Amino acid sequence: MSSKGFSKSELESLLYNLDYDKISMPPYDNQHTIAYHARKHARIKILSGMGLLKWNIESEMQKLFFPKNTNLIDSATMCVWETRLEPFQRKEFEKMAKEANEINQNKRQITEDTLNRIVRIDIPQVGNLPLDHSFYNGTSFMNNNDFESFLPAGSSGNSNFGW
Repeated sequence: MSSKGFSKSELESLLYNLDYDKISMPPYDNQHTIAYHARKHARIKILSGMGLLKWNIESEMQKLFFPKNTNLIDSATMCVWETRLEPFQRKEFEKMAKEANEINQNKRQITEDTLNRIVRIDIPQVGNLPLDHSFYNGTSFMNNNDFESFLPAGSSGNSNFGW
């Protein structure tokens, strides 16, 4: 057992049993699916080509019933990236990661812009009933400074709360 939490034979066994045809392809068929997966499931929101390969290796390890070991996954990913993938395959992973990052960056920007616009809405919304006004514009506590304005309708400020 190495200081990394796995033995050399475990790494060799994993590398021997991996399906290189499967792991040498990007994990999803398009960058939109990769971007979605990164937003919803990944701990790291900025993707790299090697990170996409790591997803594939983790998936293969589950299929092979290898115990989850982050250090083993990282070492196997590095070995496969450096020794088993052709330069054009690495470029494909990097391209997919870059495109997925751009999609996620655009989504973050759109969300931020939308929230900024919502915050800037300062035009009161009009309703026919007082409840409409409170619903659309919120309740203002600035007009009444007395304690009773915080109590539900029909309550009296001088009761013992009924108990």
